[in-house]
Amino acid sequence: MSVPHAYHTSQLIRRSQLAIIPNAPHPAFLVNFPAIWADMVPFLK
Repeated sequence: MSVPHAYHTSQLIRRSQLAIIPNAPHPAFLVNFPAIWADMVPFLK
């Protein structure tokens, strides 16, 4: 999914948040887990 498409989709979901991890494929947690975790922790609390 392209960044513009992901952004547009996120705008359709009420109270959504979009995190963009540069140069990461769809399963971004496999290539940059610290960046994913930094965005997930506030959501989980």
